[in-house]
Amino acid sequence: MKIVMIMFLEPWGLKGLGMAGLIKRALIGRRAKSPADSLNRFAAQIRNTSEEHCAEILVATSLAAGWLQVTTATKLQFPEVFLSGRRLVTFPEERNFLSLYIDEIKVLKEVVKSSQAADAAQVAGGLVVLIHSIRCVQDRAQFLIAGRALWQDLLRGQSIASEMTDALFVPRMLAPSWEPLPGWQLAQRPLRAPELQLDS
Repeated sequence: MKIVMIMFLEPWGLKGLGMAGLIKRALIGRRAKSPADSLNRFAAQIRNTSEEHCAEILVATSLAAGWLQVTTATKLQFPEVFLSGRRLVTFPEERNFLSLYIDEIKVLKEVVKSSQAADAAQVAGGLVVLIHSIRCVQDRAQFLIAGRALWQDLLRGQSIASEMTDALFVPRMLAPSWEPLPGWQLAQRPLRAPELQLDS
């Protein structure tokens, strides 16, 4: 089954919302020296934020994942099969593929940040979560436990997020016991992808 997707969105205003601060710290804060430092710092921010902010980040991550599944802005395919846990990262070629995909997302994140599209800030914030999530799946020995703890904290916002959207992107590899709220319909593909016009 394909991971969940999005029914959303009137872009919510970021001014005055806690997510704006989290995105700002994640996107333009001091650069971490290593992936582990970056993940630990981001996880601490999520752990110490409110359920409302977690809900906003969940929706932003869903928006970003939906866009990545349909965009032509990346050369590589969205690694849904690994994030869902249907296939484990086992071979060096798979780890290399995910490394290249993370690099693509990092470059894309900078492009998205400079976009004037209404959804740009949301997508950029969601890309940060996806970068960490993909890295946790890529290197299970080092990051799987931390990745699952991160998603456990993020899912504190699920009930509030259900008021913003009908479905969420949740990587089952990092949230194996997660179940959608009653009444949610899990779409097979994004119901609306953000209309980001990016230069080639």
